Amino acid sequence: MKYLNEKTQTYLEDLRAKKSAPGGGAAAALTGAQGAALVMMVAEFTIGNENYAQFEEACKGARAANSYVYANLAMLMDQDAEAYSKVAQARKMPENTEDEKAAKKAKIEEATITATIVPLNVMRMCHEGLAAAEMIIGKCNPNIESDLTIAVLNLLAGLRSAWLNVLINLTEIENENTRENFRKQGEMFLRLAAKIEKRAEEAGLFPDFNPPDEDDEVQQILKNAGWA
Repeated sequence: MKYLNEKTQTYLEDLRAKKSAPGGGAAAALTGAQGAALVMMVAEFTIGNENYAQFEEACKGARAANSYVYANLAMLMDQDAEAYSKVAQARKMPENTEDEKAAKKAKIEEATITATIVPLNVMRMCHEGLAAAEMIIGKCNPNIESDLTIAVLNLLAGLRSAWLNVLINLTEIENENTRENFRKQGEMFLRLAAKIEKRAEEAGLFPDFNPPDEDDEVQQILKNAGWA
């Protein structure tokens, strides 16, 4: 089966083109959705297998949670593009009079707030997906544990990518209370995700992503020999 079909090709072509949307926000949501889908796949390959019967309930819970996450992240891809489109439309409003300037300013603020809620929701969904994925670390079919690792990495990437969109939008929001509330929400999701990542690493889910530098090894050999 070929997955690079017309719809996928259209999305990728639009993503690489000089267009306002889709952009990083849609890509963040898609990345998270891939992670959620992979968690569901890992659960599917565990549920019903008598060799892993002790993991069945945990996997059913993770599957159900990520089914919800997946559906929401898929919708957020389109919502991100729609939200940015409204911001772009607001910026094109006339500002020939003081009333028009005030109306434009208010509309930009309103549209930017909406455009910030979308990536915050991406962060929220990715965190929920991560929390569910954590439940089945070491409690799933070990033959596809690498897929669970990739799922967690995708969910982490989606969450952190969405945070960049939140940060960009915060600079455009004038209401200080709204701006700080959004910032605190985003930072909370970052902290929660970092804790899950740390626990996953301690559980041995990740391989070594930091192999030793060859130059460092040479320097250590020379140092041990008394030559450096």
